[in-house]
Amino acid sequence: MVLVRTLAAAIPVLLALTLPAQRAEPAGAEPADPVEAVYYRYAVVEYCSLLSPTVVHGFEAERDRLVAAAGLDEEQHRQHRLAGWTAADREWSNRGLGGYRNWCRTEGEAAAAGFIDAAP
Repeated sequence: MVLVRTLAAAIPVLLALTLPAQRAEPAGAEPADPVEAVYYRYAVVEYCSLLSPTVVHGFEAERDRLVAAAGLDEEQHRQHRLAGWTAADREWSNRGLGGYRNWCRTEGEAAAAGFIDAAP
């Protein structure tokens, strides 16, 4: 009986020692690559319903500048675009029910303001 109680008490400890630790996500999941990041920010703006004609023009100007600077061909550009949108989609999914509100107040509004500043 003592052995059973000892084993039952030891199981959570053994599991904690053998299971891989969960990696903590950084605050914000914006990709490091500039082209992926511009698509990520645009997706955040879209998820947060912060689109306006000025935001769209600013995004397009910034995107065009970054793609040209990186010298991406069509397929490379497509891969970067998909990576940025996927990162935003994952971040939105990680926010949970109602958790996106703070995301929109912080990253969403900052992204929209950045695109407005970049608008021609």
